[in-house]
Amino acid sequence: SLARTKVTDAIGELVARMPRLQRLDLRATAVTDAGLAALADAAELRELVLAQTAVSDAGVEALTKLAKLERLVLWSTRIS
Repeated sequence: SLARTKVTDAIGELVARMPRLQRLDLRATAVTDAGLAALADAAELRELVLAQTAVSDAGVEALTKLAKLERLVLWSTRIS
């Protein structure tokens, strides 16, 4: 969990290199669509919490690349 920390979009590249990562909580961070795009390479990610972030409709395409994603939390984002 990185929830409520000062992480930014730069965390996406680091997280994508974690081959066994299954759950990631980015709630209330500065992550945006750019950071979400970098997460597309997180092949084992099954649960992603993006609540209270600036992620918008532009980031939805990156989410479709997460083949094993089972649970997604988006409340209080800019996704319509």
